[in-house]
Formats: sequence, structure tokens, C-alpha cells
Amino acid sequence: MMRHTLIVVGKIRAQYLHSGIEDYLKRMRPYAHVTIIEVKEEKAPDGLNASEEEKIKHIETERLIERTPQDSIVIALDPRGKSYTSEMWGTMVQNWMNTGRTHVSWLIGGSLGLADDVLPNHVERWSLSSLTFTHGLARLIVLEQLYRAYKIIRGEPYHK
Repeated sequence: MMRHTLIVVGKIRAQYLHSGIEDYLKRMRPYAHVTIIEVKEEKAPDGLNASEEEKIKHIETERLIERTPQDSIVIALDPRGKSYTSEMWGTMVQNWMNTGRTHVSWLIGGSLGLADDVLPNHVERWSLSSLTFTHGLARLIVLEQLYRAYKIIRGEPYHK
């Protein structure tokens, strides 16, 4: 069974996101094992200069990398990354399974994003959308798209 680890900056505060995340974690159980690891979010008050923002991104990205399992494929969510359709997500997951890769780690940065200079070269960068999402909403979208990918792989209907 595939394993997916979401390694994320910060905690979820909104109850509606908690509910949605729990719902998709439950839906994923027949398809894959999903774990969420939260790392500490740095305080980022308004009015930070570019150097201060980079320092925060650097600290948070290092925390994500430190918690990333060594044996996993690593996908960093980045608005500048590659865009995929839901069907393409399904194809990618199927390809990983076909090649014996069983663990994928998904890195979701904080409000300032990820530090480019900290991410290892082997990390793939995927964009969820050209829109900007909170990191909490990004978690929910990743889980929903993984669920959809597994439904596509198995040829099961997905419309609700």
C-alpha cells in the first residue's frame, strides 16, 4: 500500500478545514496510508523586509526537510511548479506504484512559501493552481486530489 506523508508548516485553526481533512483521511484508508506531520510556524508579522522573510522561509523549509523520510519521493507545493490535471495525478501515482516506489512526501510551506536554496535538487515542484491558497486549504486540496487520483486509477466513479 502506498504511503503519503504531508509535512506542513503550522497548525489548522479553522474547524471547517479540520472536518474536510478528517473526511478525506477517512476516505483514503482503503487506498493508501496518509500521515500528516506539522512543523512549527515562525511568526511573520506585517512589515517584514525581504531579508527577514527569507530567513523565516529558510527556517521553516529546513524544518520540513528534517522531517522528510529518506526513502520517499518528495513533492514541494510551489506556485511556480508544474501543473497537473487530476488524471495526470492518477497517472503519476500509478507510475510510482508500477516502479515500486511506495512513499511520497508532500511539502507544504507556510504563509511565505518555501526557501529555494534549502530544497534539495531531487525535489519535484508541483503547483496546485495559479491561485493562492492558505496552507491549511492546500492540505485539503492535496488530500482531495490524492483521493480522486486513486478513484481514477481504480476506474471508480468520482463525482461527489
